[in-house]
Amino acid sequence: MQAVMNTRYRRRLPGTTLDYFDAESAVESVQVGAWATLPYTARVLAENLVRRCESAILEECLGQLVRFERTRDFPWFPARVVCHDILGQTALVDLAGLRDAIAAQGGDPALVNPVVPTQLVVDHSLAVEYGGYQADAFAKNRAIEERRNADRFHFIEWTKFAFQNVDVIPSGNGILHQINVERMSPVVQVQEGVAHGSGHRGPRGDGGGRQQGPGAGRRGRPAEGGLPGLHLRPRPGRAGSRPGRAGRGGGGRGLRRQPARRPRGLVQGHPGGLRPGRHP
Repeated sequence: MQAVMNTRYRRRLPGTTLDYFDAESAVESVQVGAWATLPYTARVLAENLVRRCESAILEECLGQLVRFERTRDFPWFPARVVCHDILGQTALVDLAGLRDAIAAQGGDPALVNPVVPTQLVVDHSLAVEYGGYQADAFAKNRAIEERRNADRFHFIEWTKFAFQNVDVIPSGNGILHQINVERMSPVVQVQEGVAHGSGHRGPRGDGGGRQQGPGAGRRGRPAEGGLPGLHLRPRPGRAGSRPGRAGRGGGGRGLRRQPARRPRGLVQGHPGGLRPGRHP
């Protein structure tokens, strides 16, 4: 799979020096009227395909979205990856080990870096030993967390300076989803003069309405995946059914309420959801 952007369907964004990819025109070329029927999930995937997918298979991949088929995998190129310290640390340990192997063979270990910008949030290490009814509970719990995880935190902090494309949010600053909403998600990403939606690696769309990515590709290659499962519900007064998450999503709730929602999707067996990104 190619790692460069396509040229077909590339348009100038009016009033700017940036371009965008006209996913609507691409989808309409596959089936007239299809764009209006696509849920936001499929539109995000369509734009990613139009921007990065090999032209030889683009129409076939877009057809999967238009017909809601899941008969083949198609490429996905994430713009960035956000991970918590448990899974993210494992990946960084692998990269550190790869550097050691490269150095042992006489190579330059500094060349081993994540291809995709990676943001790691330390939010899975805190254990509550002091309840909130006790004085200075937060400070005491944090002190225990730092003592128990000293070696881990030292390694994680080292990766921030040792690797390119790695940013670390240390413990004590909040949970991944909240920090992503408030601090990290650019909503609109600009790469090579092209503006497009930004995503985060996670089991679901977070409460603030940012997009999610189904994993990151390795060695600069795309992740391969099919259309996510869509919850279907009957359309009142009409035959058939439609994707239950094709509406405007969380836009009716204030942003202050949204980040605190628990990411219960996988626990309850609910499919992941993608909703429009928007600024606070």
